[in-house]
This record gives sequence, C-alpha cells and structure tokens, in this order.
Amino acid sequence: MGFDWATYKKTILNFDAMFQMLPYPTYDSQKDTAWMQQILKRIDYENGVGSDPVFDWIPKREDICYEAWPKSPKCKSGLFRFDNYGSDKDGNKITNQNFE
Repeated sequence: MGFDWATYKKTILNFDAMFQMLPYPTYDSQKDTAWMQQILKRIDYENGVGSDPVFDWIPKREDICYEAWPKSPKCKSGLFRFDNYGSDKDGNKITNQNFE
C-alpha cells in the first residue's frame, strides 16, 4: 500500500487517515475467497513454500530484478501476509484479531 511497517509506526499519530489506509479489513474479510487464496499462494511461493508461481505476469522468485541492490536482488511482488503487525509497548503481538 506504499507504507512499510516502520514508516507507518512513525507517522500514524500525525495522520489519522493512515489507520483507514490499512488493507487488513479486506485481507481478513476476503481470506476465504478464490482471488485471495491465489494471492496467499503467491506469497507462500515467494517465501519458498510451494513451487507454483501462480501468476505468470509476476516474475519468478529466482529472477533477478534489482542487480544494483545486492542485499535483495531477487524479484518480489511486495505482497505479504497481514497476520502479525508487530508488538505493542508491553510486548503483546498485534494481529488482525486485535488490531483495533
């Protein structure tokens, strides 16, 4: 969505709309639909689980997309699971179930 978790944490108190920009309601409410299952399969593929790249229009995980970026040259779609957002100040995990 254009914001990584570190940036989100730094800016959330300054921009009330940031909370509304999070995709978790769609991710959570649509998790059993066919299209979301395909996205979840692609995420698993990129993480080394499974051998089916699912979408032929997204480069395969072994393809080099960023030669000048030696830390992470392999192709990634930018898709990831929104199961665990991090921890609160007390060390409790923040998940889809308790995010609000």
